[in-house]
Amino acid sequence: MTPFPVVGGHGQQSQQLQTSGTNLGANGNYDGNDSTVLRFSNLKADPFGGLHVDVRLVQGSYAYLGLIRLESRDPRRVLSL
Repeated sequence: MTPFPVVGGHGQQSQQLQTSGTNLGANGNYDGNDSTVLRFSNLKADPFGGLHVDVRLVQGSYAYLGLIRLESRDPRRVLSL
């Protein structure tokens, strides 16, 4: 399991995701997560306009983040990475 804490003006939200394991994949033949997605809602930027996403090691020597997508529900806001 890999924890993904997100910190900003909303405080901290954290979720865990299993990123690898025997037959974890969508078709049952792949040992990596290729179908489960984490979704965070109601995030707010800190006073400097930032959100901080951490990837934490629980076990092993590496952890990874494959893809991140940010969406604003406020049409006046522009998001850039």
